[in-house]
Amino acid sequence: MAMSTRPPMSKHHYADDEEVLRRLSNNDPDIAGLSVALQDEYSGNDDDWMENVGNAISASTHLRTLTIVDDSDGHPPYGLPSFFMGLAKNRSIEHLTFHQFNHRYLNIFTTLAPFFEHNTNLRCIEITSCTNFVGKLSFLNTALAKTKHLKRLDLSKNDIGDAETSKFIKALSETTTGLQDALSELCLAGNHIKTKSCKCLNDWLSRRGSKIQRLYLQNNDLNNECIKVLTTGLVANTFIKCVDLGNQASVTAAGWQTFFQTALIDPKCSLESIGLSGNNIDDAGATALGNALTINNKVKIVDISLCDTPITLQGWRGLTTCLQASSSVVEELDFSGCHITNEGAVVIATALAGNASVKKLTMTHNQAISPDGWIEFFRLLADRETSFVGLDLGYNCIDDAGAAKLTEILSKISTLSSLNLAFNRSITSKGWCALADVLKPTSAAKLKELTVLDLRGDQSDNDVVICYAKALAGNTSLEKLTFFGQVLVKESGWKAMVKTLHSNHTLKKIFGGMSRRPEELGILLELNESENKAEVAQKKSLMHQNSDEDKS
Repeated sequence: MAMSTRPPMSKHHYADDEEVLRRLSNNDPDIAGLSVALQDEYSGNDDDWMENVGNAISASTHLRTLTIVDDSDGHPPYGLPSFFMGLAKNRSIEHLTFHQFNHRYLNIFTTLAPFFEHNTNLRCIEITSCTNFVGKLSFLNTALAKTKHLKRLDLSKNDIGDAETSKFIKALSETTTGLQDALSELCLAGNHIKTKSCKCLNDWLSRRGSKIQRLYLQNNDLNNECIKVLTTGLVANTFIKCVDLGNQASVTAAGWQTFFQTALIDPKCSLESIGLSGNNIDDAGATALGNALTINNKVKIVDISLCDTPITLQGWRGLTTCLQASSSVVEELDFSGCHITNEGAVVIATALAGNASVKKLTMTHNQAISPDGWIEFFRLLADRETSFVGLDLGYNCIDDAGAAKLTEILSKISTLSSLNLAFNRSITSKGWCALADVLKPTSAAKLKELTVLDLRGDQSDNDVVICYAKALAGNTSLEKLTFFGQVLVKESGWKAMVKTLHSNHTLKKIFGGMSRRPEELGILLELNESENKAEVAQKKSLMHQNSDEDKS
């Protein structure tokens, strides 16, 4: 789901690196992101390692993101209280994450009370996949009541249960501090939420005090009654923009149909993004959704991926009616894993061909569409007046002919910025190399992100890498290239990339490749991170001169 207020992640460093810890202690401004793995025994020689990390964090004024992961065997690591006392003094952290933390031995929220109260930079707290967390919820509520600027709270996958979650929501909704005005995103996924919690959420959303804009409730135990209860609050609240209700096994097709026909049709509903992945949406539900979106003029993002009940041709015809309406505002669609057939793909492509609003399309994991089906899909979209910005078509049956057809189309448009074709195993090295043409200066395409290949791990992978290196020599748009899977890149492949990067100043990231990369490749990619391309070119020229002098 899109539209998250998650802060941009700083480059992460690791606390078990002695040099990183030294730099953090010296308040190095470049140490803005830190990961701390709690261990029973620190691998170094310092028994006070955890206390030292806490002290370093307390003194830092540049640290922005801190991730704490519990890698111990369930016993509190030596020095843990001292670590949290140090953290409590920090006033710079914006994004704090606890992952798999065992809350059994320490009430960290009482210790961290000064951090919550006095750190005015704090914007995001993530407490995910933790154990023995339920008993500490009341202490967390007390701590949260002291915050004034927190925007995002994520308590996913903690198995809290319906009763305790409802108490937490009620206490949170009754907070009278600045938290009510600041909190815009709440994630309670994977906590076995049922009716009690939904009623508390409904009460909160229905009151004027709630400013929640994004609500994530996927992977819970909601039923038809829960959806009905939530609908009232979702319609009444004018701030809510995004809701994720994915993977609710107990909600029937009729329950979803009622939701579409009530919430989405109501003109007061302010939702712009709905997540329905992994649900029981049948033909009737798909048709109801299509009819609702024909009337609705606010919903821009729709995710119905991984539907438990396959949608047939009748359902796709009903759903895509909204795309044929001139009033359609839908911009992003996710139809991944929806058992789409060739006939269904034709219906979708035909609707999209005359649609002017959809910019991003995700249709991964639809192996029922044959190679010929994809060629027809691309043919129908060839003359679409409004071009896509993002296409994700990975894990399908696109072959060389389909890749060639897509390349032909993309070479004529400049709006597409992101393309993923990974794990289309019917594409051979010949097809992958042909696709590289979209990166050449002769193509109108201006891709910024490209993901290709699969798990072959043979000589052909290296040939493809060399092909892409040559295509990138004159490219000025691509910033991120991913060779997906266990791609075998030989020395000749990396050398070709290094050669290209001496003249290519745009490519910043290359992901993938099983072999060891040359150090020079990393240096060149890091140089490309700078926006001052003239300076980048100058530094590369000096590198080349120094290299020639060393060889002579």
